[in-house]
Amino acid sequence: MDLSKTKTFDDFEIELINDCYYKITLHDDCIFSYDELNLLIETQIAWGEKKRPVMIICGEYSNTDTEFLKHLGKNVNDPYSIADAFVLKSLSQRYLAKFYFKFVKPERPTEFFKKEEDALTWLQQFIR
Repeated sequence: MDLSKTKTFDDFEIELINDCYYKITLHDDCIFSYDELNLLIETQIAWGEKKRPVMIICGEYSNTDTEFLKHLGKNVNDPYSIADAFVLKSLSQRYLAKFYFKFVKPERPTEFFKKEEDALTWLQQFIR
């Protein structure tokens, strides 16, 4: 039985894959920030408030800002994520990733990847 769900917003799409993990796909021009995070959390609440690993697929030009990254790095602000695997597409995203690790120090396990397959392999350790 497939337990997958999908919800699409203007700037991103969230999928619950086989009731195991969330997959968030950011549209190419998405600037992911507080409003998008609130939509994500509302969807996670509607889908049962279960903590799961999260894969974030960045769009070619999707981005965010450093102040939001400081907010995102705290577990209390992203309560339904137990681990984050980001799939990056651009050099600017890799620079933000380095900032995130060095200055934000996220409270949950976080890794960055070039390939979706590698991100999924890493997330497997967090799937319950």
